[in-house]
Amino acid sequence: MERSKQQRWLRAASLPRCNPDAPRVLANLTHLFMSVTTLKCLNLGCGNHFHSDWQNVDFCPADPSIQVHDLRYDLPFPDTTFDVVYHSHVMEHFTPSEGRRFIGECFRVLRTSGTLRVVVPDLELLATRYLQTLSAADIGNDASLIEHQWSIIQLVDQCTRETSGGEMVKFLRDVPIENLKTFSATSSTAMEHLRCRQASANKRSASSTPTITARLRRIASLVRRLPKAMPRKHNSEVGNFRMSGEPHKWMYDRISLKAVLKDVGFSEIRVVHHLESAIARWEEFQLDTNSDGSIYKPDSLIVECTKPATT
Repeated sequence: MERSKQQRWLRAASLPRCNPDAPRVLANLTHLFMSVTTLKCLNLGCGNHFHSDWQNVDFCPADPSIQVHDLRYDLPFPDTTFDVVYHSHVMEHFTPSEGRRFIGECFRVLRTSGTLRVVVPDLELLATRYLQTLSAADIGNDASLIEHQWSIIQLVDQCTRETSGGEMVKFLRDVPIENLKTFSATSSTAMEHLRCRQASANKRSASSTPTITARLRRIASLVRRLPKAMPRKHNSEVGNFRMSGEPHKWMYDRISLKAVLKDVGFSEIRVVHHLESAIARWEEFQLDTNSDGSIYKPDSLIVECTKPATT
């Protein structure tokens, strides 16, 4: 152990229990101990962004090692099982009451002094971006019109869509590549579309003469983009999709998310940077980052909090 850490351990151990600083120092001592031992960590709704050192859970597992579970129901773990619980872009898929219950389950399975890290789309960031593009478009900045349209889609689409991908997929499919590059800096979905489009362009450039199959696919793509009559959807079809887990059912900003966490019983609630964490070895896990260290989901609000000792 590093000398500075040894000194902090010794100072903390020598504090009398009646010292008013004892609880704070004890919490720091616990964090130091956890940083040099193996944490038991849980990643809920992990998708394809997970680490093998963690217990990973998802309804549609991307890997055989991932435990299958529907997060609408109680977590399949005993009380006080984990030192860390993490979930990214999961909570917004629940109604407010479902979201509070889900956070309650996170609280239940956490050990005392354990850390919960919550990542959600940032309503404040999306709303601010919308207002900025609105002002730019309102003064006659034609170049900002497409950015204004994108800001509306980011803010509204996933809460209202009735088919997979919604208006977002249609918009990103047709938007000029220059705009897509700009949007990819603030949206992981736009980044995925940019990578797909660049890969397609590379394939086309590799072959100077399009094959018959490529030409047919191009024609089919153009036909799909022709205006069509509004399809009629059966109520049950729309309802089934709305319950599928893809649509968002709520949005949070730093005030409303902190309020839920505080109401459930968490303390030391703080907004953090994607590389900042009380979780030991956080940067090694790369759960909130791409391989180059950039943020994985740029439109995110990230909050950490602690499960306090019972009083």
